[in-house]
Amino acid sequence: MKSAEIKILRSGFYTTLQSVPDFSKYHFGVPAGGAMDLLATAGANLLVGNDAKCFIFETTLAGVELEFNFDAVVAVTGAICEVKIGATTHSMNSVLQVPAGSTLIIGKCESGFRTYVAISGEFVLSETSLKPAIFKNQILKFIPDEKKNIPGNNWKPMVYNNKIPVTKGPEFDWMSESTLASLFGKPLVVGKNSGRMACFLDEVDIAEKFDELISSAVLPGTIQLTPGGTPIVLMRDCQTTGGYPRIGVVTEEGMNQLAQVRPGERVVLAIG
Repeated sequence: MKSAEIKILRSGFYTTLQSVPDFSKYHFGVPAGGAMDLLATAGANLLVGNDAKCFIFETTLAGVELEFNFDAVVAVTGAICEVKIGATTHSMNSVLQVPAGSTLIIGKCESGFRTYVAISGEFVLSETSLKPAIFKNQILKFIPDEKKNIPGNNWKPMVYNNKIPVTKGPEFDWMSESTLASLFGKPLVVGKNSGRMACFLDEVDIAEKFDELISSAVLPGTIQLTPGGTPIVLMRDCQTTGGYPRIGVVTEEGMNQLAQVRPGERVVLAIG
């Protein structure tokens, strides 16, 4: 019997295999990683009946094109995009049947930044398949789950917006009223160098200067303030310690929202 395989016909701008964050080696300085938008990831896996920890495709901005040599059950969540099986357009946030020999085409994001593709079953993972990015013509081994009951359309996606909920960080009280007014409740621009490690917030006018800390623990969602006054939100692939004041922490809901904001777009940090 021929093994189940998925061929990458188009890898898009940046496509990876992601799961939930793994904090088991965080105390050794190993980043937790994981999908940027965990709610969209959970929704995709839920729709196809997978365990929440199953790996799925995370595509960035430009989508991906996948060819299946087996009958696949898939779901697409996250950033809004065109979804096609062959020449036929299908809906996101629903269970889709991809016949053997067919191609699943995920188009460019129309709004949002990251789209997620879950497939019922599990990948046969190797060192190659877990490299930073999926590449064109790569072939991934897969074990379809043909026996489970697929739950169907029982998941409601998040309504994304630019309001990012934040709680106070350990050094929040270091900031003056003028600095607080510059950071919270007003639009800030997501910097062009933002990515899976950090989100840089530009166009912030802060005159106040802060000393660096003795290196201290940080987590995904920690908001650090650099000596130059640039706020940095640490994302899923962030380091485990840092020396800048930790002025806030983005909530899990906020992290999912922020994962869908493109560089150049604006967000508002809303302190809770």
